[in-house]
Amino acid sequence: MNSLTEVGGNLSINSYGSVVNLLGLNNLHRVGGSFYLAGKTTGYSSLNALSVVNQELVIQNNTEITEINGFSNLDSVFHLNIQTNNNLVSITGFQNLHIVENSILISENPFLSYLFKKPPKTPPHF
Repeated sequence: MNSLTEVGGNLSINSYGSVVNLLGLNNLHRVGGSFYLAGKTTGYSSLNALSVVNQELVIQNNTEITEINGFSNLDSVFHLNIQTNNNLVSITGFQNLHIVENSILISENPFLSYLFKKPPKTPPHF
């Protein structure tokens, strides 16, 4: 799927068995509908070319991720929903997100401590 640049409607990736790495989506620029990432998905930094999601972007029910660090070129989305990611500690992506047309929902991520910034580096122990 390395040549995929656009999906006209919805794109849904759900994995509740094996871990699915999103590396093959590194040329995806636009999703015309909603983009759902659920379950054991990793490799969000592969989505740095994505600039527009016309409907909602949902990242949910993922026990594999501790950081969301992709989406660096995402400019606009209708609704952003990040919820129920039980090991998520930080969200460092979305550096160029300028337009959220409706709402942002970030909930039920019990270990989330760093929103849109990196956690501090731990000094070495001697």
